[in-house]
Amino acid sequence: MLPALKEDLRHGLRLLVQKPGFTALVLLALSLAIGANTAIFSLVDAVLFHPLRVPRADELWRVIPIHEHAAGWSYPAYLDLRRAPAVESLCAWSDASPVHLAPAAGRPRRVGASMVSGNYFATLGTRAFLGRLLDEADDASGAAPVVVIGHRLWADAFAGDRGVLGQAVRINGRSFTVAGVAPAGFTGASLESFPDLFLPLPHTESVLTSLAEMKPLTRRGFMWLNVAGVLRPGEHVEAAAGQLSGIAVAVPDKDAGPKLAGARLLPAAEAALGYGTESAGRSRLAGRLLFGVVLLVLAIACANVGGMLMVRGERRSREIAIRRAIGASRGRLLRQFMAESALLGVLAAAGGLLVAAWGLDLARAAMPRGTPIPLEAVSSVGDPRVLAYTLVVGLVTIGTLGIIPALSAGRVDVRTALARDASPRVASGHALRELLVATQVALAVVLLAGAGLLLRTLQRAGSVDPGFEVEHRLAATVDPGLQGYDTTRTERVYAELLEAARALPGVRSAALAHIVPMGRRSMGNSVEYEGYSGSPEEAPVVPFNVVSPGFFRTLGIPLLGGRDFDAGDSASSRPVLVVNEAFARRFWPGQDPIGKTIRNMGEGGGLVVGVVRDARLVSPRADPEPFLFLPAAQFHLSDMSLVLETDGEPAALLPGLQALVARLDPDLPLDEAGTLADRLRVKLGPESVLASILGLFAFVALILAATGVYGVTAFATEVRTREFGIRMALGARSRHVLGLVLRRTAWLALGGAMAGLAGVAWLGALFRGLLFGVGSADPATLAATLVLMAAVTFAACLVPARRATRVDPLVALRCE
Repeated sequence: MLPALKEDLRHGLRLLVQKPGFTALVLLALSLAIGANTAIFSLVDAVLFHPLRVPRADELWRVIPIHEHAAGWSYPAYLDLRRAPAVESLCAWSDASPVHLAPAAGRPRRVGASMVSGNYFATLGTRAFLGRLLDEADDASGAAPVVVIGHRLWADAFAGDRGVLGQAVRINGRSFTVAGVAPAGFTGASLESFPDLFLPLPHTESVLTSLAEMKPLTRRGFMWLNVAGVLRPGEHVEAAAGQLSGIAVAVPDKDAGPKLAGARLLPAAEAALGYGTESAGRSRLAGRLLFGVVLLVLAIACANVGGMLMVRGERRSREIAIRRAIGASRGRLLRQFMAESALLGVLAAAGGLLVAAWGLDLARAAMPRGTPIPLEAVSSVGDPRVLAYTLVVGLVTIGTLGIIPALSAGRVDVRTALARDASPRVASGHALRELLVATQVALAVVLLAGAGLLLRTLQRAGSVDPGFEVEHRLAATVDPGLQGYDTTRTERVYAELLEAARALPGVRSAALAHIVPMGRRSMGNSVEYEGYSGSPEEAPVVPFNVVSPGFFRTLGIPLLGGRDFDAGDSASSRPVLVVNEAFARRFWPGQDPIGKTIRNMGEGGGLVVGVVRDARLVSPRADPEPFLFLPAAQFHLSDMSLVLETDGEPAALLPGLQALVARLDPDLPLDEAGTLADRLRVKLGPESVLASILGLFAFVALILAATGVYGVTAFATEVRTREFGIRMALGARSRHVLGLVLRRTAWLALGGAMAGLAGVAWLGALFRGLLFGVGSADPATLAATLVLMAAVTFAACLVPARRATRVDPLVALRCE
């Protein structure tokens, strides 16, 4: 068996070498399809199949509070939950917060830090790459302050220096000793944030000084921690959830905080992207969409190559007939075809890995922040799971490519094949080839329509008026509080920064804001407005922003009534507010909001002094919602963003702005610097990235479908040469022959397109969560798709059709 297999492989290799053009075309199509599958699997693996890269991922359960507004647990509640008998280990961690990290030598950089319990790494089953990870001894009172740094940060900020262990670093001005380095690819117990540093929870107030007044380690009302754990062997989930619920609701009366209705358990992998959040749903939807699309591309490629192999098999009919005549069985022929397809599959899989590696590098460089696929969790091409997936795809491809030509070869009539010359005259597998081409057309229509729907979404979202000016605007964030500045010094730095920024050449106006439009931050507070009669617990929650005078002018947001903030709005004066139109419509319909009071905003309540136009400050897709603006002088925050209006290109001011901040404090980093136009593009990033990827795949599918149409038309024309010769000898004109060829191809393409439209209905349902301002059956998109497909199909079959019209009847008949 083995010698025969070797002989089959040698024979297959000789055939591939004899036809280098054919071999190169097949390998190119398969390598692109397999490479796309591998790359997309690497991207979506963390979203759909394997979100947590920790040893105990299958044992880990996320503990979710049952409360309308609570998204996390307080530290005292976490300590209570650890008493549950059914729980073997329970850990807590916070989402990443910005901190300033300063190595022993070098300027500080802004990174994300997560406060974690001492048993965090042990609960996850994670081991250190270097040194040691945190343990429960680090939570003890008086324990030395230590930090674990992420592998990526270690490679970047510390140049992969193994001597980093034991080094002292400054985190927000406090000294910590590096205890260890987390393993490569470690993303923690969720994919909601990706910390660069891991610090012991007891050091929260000294590191995150902005949280200190919230008393994060003692106050039950401050619910900021995520909790997950592992159950004891043999314990049932329902029993454990019951124990945790009993502890969660049994809060002493003297402890303030929201009254919880209990706790529930979710598999940590299921909750990794967030539980019940819109972003988690969008991430999973994008993952399913991309994965489905690349499977369609693989199907198109296999159908395309299968059709080419069938044509090649027809041309080898004489060879196959001779093999059958000297005793080769159908099984023996199948083995030969499978050996040839195995060679193609192996070579294509190797090429696919190279394409995937290149594609992933391109994706990491091109994808903006905020895309639905978390790039930090993307697997490398060398990951065992990715390699296993590539192997499976390769095996499926080998099987498909071996079976399709074998079916055609099995229908070869030995007598007929040996009685004639090697030129094919009977298209024995013509129906199967046409079915494969129709399948390619149908799948190409599905992908083209999908790309068109996303492009229409981008067009609609991009044409929406956000309510503020985007062009010639620049924003950058500084946070003196992370450097240990007190309130007075922070306010002085911001005053100097504003004055110096307004003096920069090309700056028209400048202002400060805690939240820059289209950013990732958000703040909200309950409002007890004038006329409200409910309880404080039922008061509606409204987002708000803290801004300096001139913010609305700098962003071009019109003031519709009242006044802007000014220098008279100080910490010692009565609190004032500016509201937007949506706020006035909802809470004071038909009334003038100027002079109204919001009772729970400052001593004596906040006075509404102005109304501004509605603006889409969070997302271009979202309708404007009620919004409050507070003056920075009356609501101190240490992290603010500088917003500039410029005469020319705003990005050209970045070097001058960075130099200005360095003059104020060489250790104060400038973060998140960029134009508002770039921020808007990031907000449209998910649709933009998906549209680009889908558009690329649709283009590949279109080319493959075109080559398939060309191939089947060319072969059909070749086998009908005698028929065309007879027709032309009897007086048929060239246009009649041209019509015969085009008509058959037109029906073939029409059938595929109709099947594709049915597929578009399914794809539209999958797309629904990603579309904006356009329906899943948008007539303009479908019409454009069909016109493009028709044009490409016509162009692909025109060349062989015209060739048929040039057949010389005498030459065609003489060949008989």
